[in-house]
Amino acid sequence: MALVALQGRFGRFFPLWVRCAVVGLALSWMIAIGHWLLVETGQLPRIRTHMVVDADSSGQAIVEAIHCRITGLWPNEAPFLVDGYTTIAYGWPIANWGTVFRQRSTAFWQSGVDPVVAVDMRWLWPPGNLPDPYHPTLTLAARNAQCAAGGPCPRTLCFDAYQRYMPIFPLVGHSMLASVFYGLPFFAWYKWREVRRRRGHCASCGFERSTLPPLGPCPECGMSIRR
Repeated sequence: MALVALQGRFGRFFPLWVRCAVVGLALSWMIAIGHWLLVETGQLPRIRTHMVVDADSSGQAIVEAIHCRITGLWPNEAPFLVDGYTTIAYGWPIANWGTVFRQRSTAFWQSGVDPVVAVDMRWLWPPGNLPDPYHPTLTLAARNAQCAAGGPCPRTLCFDAYQRYMPIFPLVGHSMLASVFYGLPFFAWYKWREVRRRRGHCASCGFERSTLPPLGPCPECGMSIRR
């Protein structure tokens, strides 16, 4: 019912494929948030979400350019330095929503991380014991146990500054694919209803109503559909 009302309200202004793409994009964001929650609670491995996405397909280059113009903080290309921009992505079946950070320092164990396009949730949900982005298979507890046992103790694993930042940045290329993936069923559903109406059937239940008033309720389901 809600989708039918939405179709009638916005159908005069936006084509069907645009509406379905918007619905698909919204669904993909909800699924990305679910993926993010599963990772932040330790249900899924963190290594699957830490990916530096190609700037051309993610739109990160545009974000970098705008942020650099405003702040004057350009990426440092010198070797062994980590000043620059990173995108961490979430989603299924492809990672299409993410967060954009600028990491600034001369060495990543001394670094500070500025969220450029992200929502900081640390005030509501303190960071947990997830692996460091530079050591995705080693948690803080495992590092401490390794150090206590006399094994190698990587000094680079100090904290995970990327934790508890909700993704709100749609990766351009991936989000377009996700919009098609999730929006296609709605497009097919709307088209099937249109075929039913053209055949003189109720768009909701398929009841034959060619002899009934076009705006009258369907005797079968009670739905009043404009033919």
